[in-house]
Amino acid sequence: MRHYKLLVLANAKDGEEGEFHRWYDQVHVPEMFAVPELLGIERFELAPAQRTPGPHPHRFLAVYDFATDDLQATLQGWAAKSAAMTKPSAVDPDSRVVLVMQPISPRVTRRDLPAIPGQTS
Repeated sequence: MRHYKLLVLANAKDGEEGEFHRWYDQVHVPEMFAVPELLGIERFELAPAQRTPGPHPHRFLAVYDFATDDLQATLQGWAAKSAAMTKPSAVDPDSRVVLVMQPISPRVTRRDLPAIPGQTS
């Protein structure tokens, strides 16, 4: 099976951040596990310090890890299931960006690299 990440960048509607988080955590995440290929979900918020100055168009990121042998069929099944899922009222629809990404390299950690003279791990 190949592994993929579905990335969702989004913002809450003005004044509805509490409902945005409630919907994600209590409604959407449990509903998403109706998708058998889904392995996990992790959510992020834009950190206060950034490498480049803003403004940055998205404040929130959800990363969905999934695995499948047939990406197109999985995405079609996902779309069919999502039609029956609870729709978010607090998500700014104009801010939402959804991307499916596939790995092009293995994950590399510090331990995978040769020792650099003069540095300690």
